[in-house]
Amino acid sequence: MGEKRVLTEKEIRVKVISELIRNFIFLAIAVLIAQPIFYVILAKMFAGKMKYYRYNEQTTFLPKFTYYIHPIIKITAIVLLLLLVTYCVLMRSSTKQYRFKPVKALALNNLTIVFFMLTFAWITFAFCFSEDYLFSFWDVIDYKRGYVYFICYAVIVMAILCCTKKQKFTFLEVLIFVGFIINLLAEIKYCFGVNFRTYEVEDAAIFSNRNHYGYFLSIITILSAVRLYLTKNKYLEVYYALNLIISEFALLISQTRGSFVGVVISIVLMLVYFGIKRKFNWKLIIVPAIMIVTFLTLEISGVTMFMDRLGLLASDIATTANSSSHTEEEVEAAGSGRIAIWKQVIEQIKTSPIVGVGIGRTTMEHNEFLQIAAWSGIPAALLYVCALFFMVIDLFKKKTKLTDTQLVATFAVISYATQSFFGGAMLQTVPFYIIVLALSLNIKVDKKTEIEEVSTNSGNQQKQ
Repeated sequence: MGEKRVLTEKEIRVKVISELIRNFIFLAIAVLIAQPIFYVILAKMFAGKMKYYRYNEQTTFLPKFTYYIHPIIKITAIVLLLLLVTYCVLMRSSTKQYRFKPVKALALNNLTIVFFMLTFAWITFAFCFSEDYLFSFWDVIDYKRGYVYFICYAVIVMAILCCTKKQKFTFLEVLIFVGFIINLLAEIKYCFGVNFRTYEVEDAAIFSNRNHYGYFLSIITILSAVRLYLTKNKYLEVYYALNLIISEFALLISQTRGSFVGVVISIVLMLVYFGIKRKFNWKLIIVPAIMIVTFLTLEISGVTMFMDRLGLLASDIATTANSSSHTEEEVEAAGSGRIAIWKQVIEQIKTSPIVGVGIGRTTMEHNEFLQIAAWSGIPAALLYVCALFFMVIDLFKKKTKLTDTQLVATFAVISYATQSFFGGAMLQTVPFYIIVLALSLNIKVDKKTEIEEVSTNSGNQQKQ
């Protein structure tokens, strides 16, 4: 092998500036993850002085500050986009060995990534056929879920992929800590008399709606469970175990059955995965044991009454399965009226099955897959399902070597995707899903370049 060349002054300068930009990207995403805690601070500072915002056409009102997340997502995406463009231009202006090559880094042989990209491409294609471009882009009337947010999410994903392995791991830790604080505060208020079973909840940060809170918990609970299994640090094991107990407590008092089902399925899949791919570890028993004991303790003591909700779920399933022996009204009332809602959404899908009726032009779908099909057509929903399917297949492939961060994030994605069969995508929770989705992708953008290897070799030679 030929002798390695010495870094030029320009290459060193490019490397320093690029690392600085990547650190700014890391900071912007970390702040976005931590923003629920900022909302708790706002709630405490302005308690009794909050203006309430009409959430829907019925009787539910939420603190107006819960909707500040809308501009925060856009501002974060703009900042990240500027940093990414600067980063790319900087890499292109450097030597060939240090160029930023996103297409190569995306690993086109990875079907999970390909189908996610195709999903976004079809959503963009369908958007071009919108009857009202302004509405579909901004969705300024109701839930503010326009196409602009799909662009923001794409920028956030690309930004996360540019971060180092250590930074990606830190994102998970920040997310777990945020969940710990939010859940702890919510449970303290619950135990001191606040009725958490209503939709008017003042102290769950941006998750004032219990369903939104449950969607968030479907991610946080799994992050704590998988990290508990993977970590070898005794102090961290205690921290994750405590976080798992607190997350499950919050999940039970939120009473979101769909999120509970998502967590259970993801835990079962986790046990199967580690039972097959890893040697037996006593924590394979500890994780479900903690969840079972916590559930039974809270239910038997009367602190929570989630068992009643599970009874209703069993009754709804039986009613739907034996629809011939029940009236149409009884069947449509199953799942808190979701059957009736899904029938309406399906009728909307039939009116435009290829490109959809337009982003944001349906409300209260209570099923993210039907929501995507209604907004952007059946092809978009099928591509999305294929992406999730290949993610699970890729998880169990023998040749696949995932980092701990990717493993943790993948199980969180599975949990959220499962519960999303019972809930629609909302701005209060989707950003956190997008973050774990990006962390789950098997992409190594931060792979050492020739210049970094030269620098490492030079340092080693000097030590010798």
